[in-house]
Amino acid sequence: MFQNSWSAEDQQALDKIAKKLDIDLEANDLAGAEATFTSIEVAASKIGRAVTRQVIEDLAIKQTELLDQPQPCPDCQRLCEVRGRTRSLTTGGGTADINEAVCHCSECRRDFFPSTCSVTASPTWL
Repeated sequence: MFQNSWSAEDQQALDKIAKKLDIDLEANDLAGAEATFTSIEVAASKIGRAVTRQVIEDLAIKQTELLDQPQPCPDCQRLCEVRGRTRSLTTGGGTADINEAVCHCSECRRDFFPSTCSVTASPTWL
């Protein structure tokens, strides 16, 4: 009567994520007579938060990898080696461990966090 709009491959990917999170999508409290909308929503939210965290972590790594050359110190312009460091970041989806680029200028004795894009002024909308 009703059809799922996801392909079989999409469903397999979801099942794999759910299994990794120890969520049985076929369990009676999610897909059987004991299922409630609340139990379904809790499982879906847990999966959504896990996917959100993973996407944030993966994209942060990609941004850090773009900074593979020494970066100029914002004060003295001396080129400084880029190193990675992991930091926990609280997001709407929970806590994500992100890798960020950090440099240390021994001349100015300061740390700075280089960006892959230049900062420009933009209008602020209220």
